[in-house]
Amino acid sequence: MRLYTSITPLLAISWLASIAAAPVGGSIERRHGHSSGNGGPGGDGGNGGNSYGHGNGGPGGDGGNGGSSHGHGNGGAGGDGGNGGSSHGSGNGGAGGDGGNGGNSYKVRRHGHSSGNGGPGGDGGNGGNSYGHGNGGPGGDGGNGGSSHGHGNGGAGGDGGNGGSSHGSGNGGAGGDGGNGGNSYKVRRHGHSSGNGGPGGDGGNGGNSYGHGNGGPGGDGGNGGSSHGHGNGGAGGDGGNGGSSHGSGNGGAGGDGGNGGNSYKRHISSGHGNGGPGGDGGNGGNSYGHGNGGPGGDGGNGGSSHGHGNGGAGGDGGNGGSSHGSGNGGAGGDGGNGGNSYKRHVSSGHGNGGPGGDGGNGGNSYGHGNGGPGGDGGNGGSSHGHGNGGAGGDGGNGGSAHGSGNGGAGGDGGNGGNSYKRHISSGHGNGGPGGDGGNGGNSYGHGNGGPGGDGGNGGSSHGHGNGGAGGDGGNGGSAHGSGNGGAGGDGGNGGNSYKRHISSGHGNGGPGGDGGNGGNSYGHGNGGPGGDGGNGGSSHGHGNGGAGGDGGNGGSSHGSGNGGAGGDGGNGGNSY
Repeated sequence: MRLYTSITPLLAISWLASIAAAPVGGSIERRHGHSSGNGGPGGDGGNGGNSYGHGNGGPGGDGGNGGSSHGHGNGGAGGDGGNGGSSHGSGNGGAGGDGGNGGNSYKVRRHGHSSGNGGPGGDGGNGGNSYGHGNGGPGGDGGNGGSSHGHGNGGAGGDGGNGGSSHGSGNGGAGGDGGNGGNSYKVRRHGHSSGNGGPGGDGGNGGNSYGHGNGGPGGDGGNGGSSHGHGNGGAGGDGGNGGSSHGSGNGGAGGDGGNGGNSYKRHISSGHGNGGPGGDGGNGGNSYGHGNGGPGGDGGNGGSSHGHGNGGAGGDGGNGGSSHGSGNGGAGGDGGNGGNSYKRHVSSGHGNGGPGGDGGNGGNSYGHGNGGPGGDGGNGGSSHGHGNGGAGGDGGNGGSAHGSGNGGAGGDGGNGGNSYKRHISSGHGNGGPGGDGGNGGNSYGHGNGGPGGDGGNGGSSHGHGNGGAGGDGGNGGSAHGSGNGGAGGDGGNGGNSYKRHISSGHGNGGPGGDGGNGGNSYGHGNGGPGGDGGNGGSSHGHGNGGAGGDGGNGGSSHGSGNGGAGGDGGNGGNSY
């Protein structure tokens, strides 16, 4: 002690003198005092190499050899100080252990040292571009740094986490190791990234990870993969493994937390997908979807999914596929599988299953398409279509349609076509009792089916074309208004007109007759009793049929003649 007190003032004076004599542009002044480590009693001082590292040797140990090192890495009793390698702070050795060897990090941080300190009987961590604390628990080594900020302390009997460009590998539970770090860089307020191990379990291994993913009792913390996912394991279950996911699901009792997918942006409620009792949390895949499992069912597996898609009792939550909202399963039914839609909507793509039926499967879908009792919710295909199923019938399957028809009692909702723009009343085409809703095809057409008849199938159609009793609604073909069917007759099939007109192309069928088929048609051409409405051909012609006669067929004509009793209306020519 007396030797140190007598030498220290001389060292300080000589050090200050060396700085004062240094030329401009020479060595930068540091506050660390000296570079290579001093030797402990019986030990050598460290060899210098562009080094500022303290790395003092413990009693009986050598000071650390410097290599452009700021590393403190003092040796514990009986251990050497850490050897520097452009490192700010290799770990200190515990009693009987060596200080950590330094890596290549440069900037000074407030963490004090980079690699973990060794617990009693353990070595300090070796640094590698490392700032990570990763202290070893009793009997365990401090974490080895690899561009790591990871705290990852070892539990009793366990090692501190090894860093790999990671801010915070998980702490080991009692008897478990701290997590190994991945490749994340920025510091977050989460404190550590990979999950902590529960009692008897290891902390999670980090991989571009900030995810908490703690293990339940007897379970490991989640392994990180660019993960923010919390995904805690339930009792007896592991925390979720991250895969660039914000929030893999928590495991229910006896179930694992969900494995993370590839989503990046942060959301408070992202991707929980919790498992019900006895079920696993949802696996993430670009997923924010809640998709909770009902009792006995798993949470939804994410696939770029925002879909809620909760499972009913005995059913699984919906599996996501880039879908905002797969349907919820009814009692005994699964939640819907998600499709590929991206933008957010409050009511998007629920497609809930009725009792005994599944929720709708999404496909670029926002469509509600709920299933009636005993029926499934509608499967989405770029669909906004409501298309609910009647009792015993399924909701409409979407195909880029805004509004496939609702099924009547015993009938299915309409399948959607390819229209895109939104309309409040677009393409409902509801089925009458016993009939299906209309199938959409670039369709906004109402085309409702009469009792016993189907709603109209859309083909770029705005046509109303309702079916009379026993008749179907009109099938659209880019027509604004195919004719309505009379009692016992079908509504008219639409042609190819585009622009909207209030009175365009109705061509209604008389009792027992069909409504007129449209062909670039705006013509009224109603059929008399027992006669069909006029078929349009770029026609504006009125040409009504008398009793027993058909309405006039249009041919680019503005006004074909009306038929008398027993006679047909005139067929149109080519005027424009």
